Amino acid sequence: SRITSLFSDAINLAYEIDQINFSSYDQVVVFHAGIGQDFSLPFLDPTPEDIPSTFVDNEMIINNLGVSLNRLSLYQDASEAYENAIKINPKNPEVFENLGSALMNNGEFERASAVLRKSIKLNPKNINALMYLGTALATQNKIEEAFEIFDSVLKLEPKNAEIHYNIGSIFQDIGSFENAVDAYSAAISLQYDYVDAWYNLGLTFRSQGNNADCLLYTSDAADE
Repeated sequence: SRITSLFSDAINLAYEIDQINFSSYDQVVVFHAGIGQDFSLPFLDPTPEDIPSTFVDNEMIINNLGVSLNRLSLYQDASEAYENAIKINPKNPEVFENLGSALMNNGEFERASAVLRKSIKLNPKNINALMYLGTALATQNKIEEAFEIFDSVLKLEPKNAEIHYNIGSIFQDIGSFENAVDAYSAAISLQYDYVDAWYNLGLTFRSQGNNADCLLYTSDAADE
């Protein structure tokens, strides 16, 4: 998105200075005359953050517009931007993933699930899309399907603490507290400072009537 912002700023500045009619051109090149890491000379300091060569097309611009709108909580507008990007390139799994995320943020979980499945079809190892899909299915009370998705993610990334945490959340929601404890404990063993896992583990102990451990683990979460 920073590359897209640089491109936008350069185009706007060029128009302000020279009133260039960019609609008359098929392609526009923004040339950055930085030394970067291209030269290794003892008397020159490298540019702190070199800018790589890249091709900024309409899909990239519209997709990053959607990312910005999503961050501003303008989920409907973000969804429309992603849909326009998909019209340009219907084979980009990242854009489908982004659309699915925006739809979830907007409470459209069923539609999000369908979109995320398209992302996964294009890239079966798309961890983020799989995680979103599992969460969307759980929110729709499709627990078995959600577990299947999370299990597939665990096979790809068995040491992903967030997956164990999400599985724990589902177990907690359906009242399977022993399994929830196991899942939260696994998340904490992988990421000791996982505050939400500590806290939910404490709440799970409270649901089991174990107030001593509840106090212990919620206190640990507060300390973290």
